[in-house]
Amino acid sequence: MRSMLAHKGEMRNSAAVASTRQSSCAKLPMAEKLNDKERARSLVEAVQAEEWYKRQAELVSARWDDRLNDFELPCPLCKGTLQFQGARRDEFYEFAEGEAGTVTPIHVLPISFVCNLCGYTVEFDAELFNPAYLAKLQGAEPDKVAALSKREFRVLVPLAGAEKSETLLDLASALAGVRHGEVVALNVAADPAASELLNEKLQHYKPGIGDPAPMRLLLQRTADVGSTIVHTVERQHCQLIMIGWRGWTRNPEAVMGTILDPVLNEATCDVAVIHDRGLPKVHRILLATAGGPNIKVALPLAHDLARAFHAELRLLHVVSPRQADPETYGQAFLAEILREVQIEDDVALERHVTVSADSVQAIVQEASDYDLLVVGTSHRDWRGRIRRNSKVARIARNCGPTSIVVSARQSGVSSWFARFFT
Repeated sequence: MRSMLAHKGEMRNSAAVASTRQSSCAKLPMAEKLNDKERARSLVEAVQAEEWYKRQAELVSARWDDRLNDFELPCPLCKGTLQFQGARRDEFYEFAEGEAGTVTPIHVLPISFVCNLCGYTVEFDAELFNPAYLAKLQGAEPDKVAALSKREFRVLVPLAGAEKSETLLDLASALAGVRHGEVVALNVAADPAASELLNEKLQHYKPGIGDPAPMRLLLQRTADVGSTIVHTVERQHCQLIMIGWRGWTRNPEAVMGTILDPVLNEATCDVAVIHDRGLPKVHRILLATAGGPNIKVALPLAHDLARAFHAELRLLHVVSPRQADPETYGQAFLAEILREVQIEDDVALERHVTVSADSVQAIVQEASDYDLLVVGTSHRDWRGRIRRNSKVARIARNCGPTSIVVSARQSGVSSWFARFFT
């Protein structure tokens, strides 16, 4: 029975901490059981892990520094002010009663404040820190509270440890970096060996572009992966899931897979399904759109990826040849879509209209000249699933580059009615 937690010589109850700290928890073997080779390897791995977590603390510190420049927190002991000192890596150690030599490290990133008069130190868990609530208690102006309560962008990336490429991490890191957010990597590997490989991979991961976003690793071992992803999104307050997709299944009850189907149907945030065909240097991104609710998520996503990769972005709309003056109609259609999105000066944007009776073939052919394709999901069937023969399914199945299929968040009631009456 695991009941105690040791930290720098102190004994603490583990219930409150262990429940929210499930990342990077690997049992440490007894030192006397290690031979010289294993001891050297463990030492190297410990140093590498230390460097990785140190970098995460630096990224968290830099992210909070801008928002806490004018944040004043009164010292509870004197008339001084608690001043922001940044985040640092700390470590708790959990041991099990009756299991001599078995120790589990639990890594945390506390945010520190120090009083400018008496030196009193206060620490907050970086994951749970809520400066807006503290400012409100102090009677701060509403605009100050609003600025501090602005939610950070957080993207969840479920990983099984067997991924052959780093496409998911590259896309998530690029998007979170340009949005000043963070990546939450969810380890859903059932195999301990795969879990260890994934942990090591994340420690050595270096994004190919831009400033890396802070990255946290959560460990969840469960047979119900889809529900675990949905529940983790709610607990971590994520705005987006980036999840891999291996293709269509032959199971009529799980068309996109036993994991993807529940994620698409139950997730309380937007979902980006990645059909991975590799991710070379991204110079050109194609966003194919026919309108609909998903464009409100797909366009900002494509726009921000273009900023992150310093890539060109082209909007494509396929118009039927039966449409009168299709070029004028198509350009007006794209202009209407762009009205709700501010295009940054550093994004090279093109608008292109193609006239074709077969929109799928037109998009697949156009995508062959691009490094990344972004599309919105098609209408779903009455069960809420994307149909195997839908346009987006055929596009993702036949296009050459990696594709991102975007599904915007919808309430359960509204989407249920939409399936019957649209």
